[in-house]
Amino acid sequence: MAKIAHQLGVKPADVRWVLVCVTNDTHWAVGSEVDINTIQNGYNSTYPVFTRVADTTNIWLVLDTFNATHNLLMDDPVTGNYYIITNADWRAKCYAWP
Repeated sequence: MAKIAHQLGVKPADVRWVLVCVTNDTHWAVGSEVDINTIQNGYNSTYPVFTRVADTTNIWLVLDTFNATHNLLMDDPVTGNYYIITNADWRAKCYAWP
């Protein structure tokens, strides 16, 4: 789970989470951003992977407990094939608007 305290003064009207590459991973370069909505779980792609929650002071990104026990998959930008994400190569980043 990622939790960020924001200073918007109101509950955000729009929140967007991305994963940012911090170490080259397959064909992704450092600094690349991938929208979390494109991440799938390795067991069944119909299950939601993340839940996003926001209130007037905090924003959370929660990994669904089902997905915590399964590999998460990302689309390779060159081949289009899905591969298992190397967690240490990625960090969560949040964009939020009032």
